[in-house]
Amino acid sequence: MPRRTRNTYGRLLVRQRAIRIGVLAAAAAILVAGQPATANGTSTGERVVARYSFDQQLVNGGAVDESGLGHALRPIAADGGRLVLVAHDSGRAVRFPPRCSTAPCPRAVLSTDSTAALNPYTAALRYGASIRLTEPQTPTQTLLHKGARGTGARYELRLEGIGATPHCVIAGPQGRAIHAVAEGVNIADGRWHRLQCHRFSDMLQVIVDDLVRGTAPLPAHLSIVNRAALTIGATGSRQHNRQFHGVLDFVWISIG
Repeated sequence: MPRRTRNTYGRLLVRQRAIRIGVLAAAAAILVAGQPATANGTSTGERVVARYSFDQQLVNGGAVDESGLGHALRPIAADGGRLVLVAHDSGRAVRFPPRCSTAPCPRAVLSTDSTAALNPYTAALRYGASIRLTEPQTPTQTLLHKGARGTGARYELRLEGIGATPHCVIAGPQGRAIHAVAEGVNIADGRWHRLQCHRFSDMLQVIVDDLVRGTAPLPAHLSIVNRAALTIGATGSRQHNRQFHGVLDFVWISIG
């Protein structure tokens, strides 16, 4: 083969290889945007620090912490709010008060005692729940909250807007909230959905039905420390408590 032909052929191979690598890289980027994220994909030091299936009920109507670490939930209600146990899979789930358009609205929340034991500090953090909503929603609704509302360090899983868009929210000591948002995901469709937040290194992910649906950058050493109670289904029992209006099950938190 003449030298010029060999050189031309060699350049063609290099170009084809570069194109092939570029195509593979683009495909990998697409896969990352919708990659599966399983609850069992845990790091070596990760441990569950709170877990509630609501199948074991306390005498006062609260829920047992099935992690064994004693973070039992107790019900707190106001203005006629009620928590109702309903069948789900082979066990039970909790139905929170329905939407209300005229104040004072019924309110109900499940809460632990104030605790520092559920603080992740700078460690990796996962938390999540399974939920079902049967109608379009508009107000902000809290599923899980640990920290002072609006100020100071906290972590939270909440829903916003008509489609009940999942938001994973992290804030450090200065209180500046960082959101990972599941854009384009409609949760208010009458079906059960698994929601999860994953904070690791310098990243926050929101995961819906085992797929990563949104990410946000975090400061690498952001520390989450507070003595607030963990609340489920609202931020508390006072007015404007960001009440959840659906059915909730399988709430959990893991650290490490």
